[in-house]
Amino acid sequence: MVFTMYSQNVIKAGKINHVAAVAKNLEESLKRHHEILGVEPWIIHYFVPPFHRETYVRERPANYTLKVAIAKMGDIYYELIEPQEGPSIHKEFLETKGEGLHHVGRRYNSLEEVKKDLEAFKTKGIKILQQGMFHGSHYFYLDTEPLIGVIYEIVYVPLEIKPARIYP
Repeated sequence: MVFTMYSQNVIKAGKINHVAAVAKNLEESLKRHHEILGVEPWIIHYFVPPFHRETYVRERPANYTLKVAIAKMGDIYYELIEPQEGPSIHKEFLETKGEGLHHVGRRYNSLEEVKKDLEAFKTKGIKILQQGMFHGSHYFYLDTEPLIGVIYEIVYVPLEIKPARIYP
């Protein structure tokens, strides 16, 4: 189990597997990260229909698209996200705060674990900010920023997804 309930309903987090930043321009951000930090390779996905579906922002249906780049840095993955069309928490973040660290996340091994922990967060009054499906994966961004200073994402990826492309 990734999260465990302890006395007084404390949720015990498992291992964080990724951090993510929002970027105005994914290509420029990839270039900067590559030139300054030497980060490579980046796998790039385009979150667009029909592969990106069942999307909600604050419990309301919302059609949004994203460009997402992922690179491994040591034991952790680093994501860069460029919001595209439609309303999203990534676009809101970019408009109100600019580029920068957006969330931390944990990859789960089963949907059952995801459902159990989503229920645990719900009992603590923590709502889902945004959610969706990409291919067979499910993701949920939780409204934890007011409580712990950062958004927490729960992700279930049952299989590896072929990237649209690789950078560089």
